[in-house]
Amino acid sequence: MEEQEHSKSASLISDELFVCYERRFNQPTGLEAGSVVMLTISSWSGQIVDVTLNEKAILISGSPFEVDITEHLASHNRLLVRLASSPTALPCLDGDVAIVILDPANGS
Repeated sequence: MEEQEHSKSASLISDELFVCYERRFNQPTGLEAGSVVMLTISSWSGQIVDVTLNEKAILISGSPFEVDITEHLASHNRLLVRLASSPTALPCLDGDVAIVILDPANGS
């Protein structure tokens, strides 16, 4: 079983609260040619400010958030998700944050 580290930090700038979630993980094993690795964030409160993987910005779009991270993976990875408060909500990851491996050969 892979060892993973999780952390969360918060800071207050002006009247806006920021929360940063961090997760470290190893590259998924068993990837075959053509496999696609997706990062999904199912739901959150507040606003996503940015998402980085290994210090590279990941394009943010849609809710739920889903993006191909295959090209950004390394042997050891560091994912950061930074959220800010909104007028109606404090920043929080409410749902799952997951890595999903799609294998085009199987149609999944």
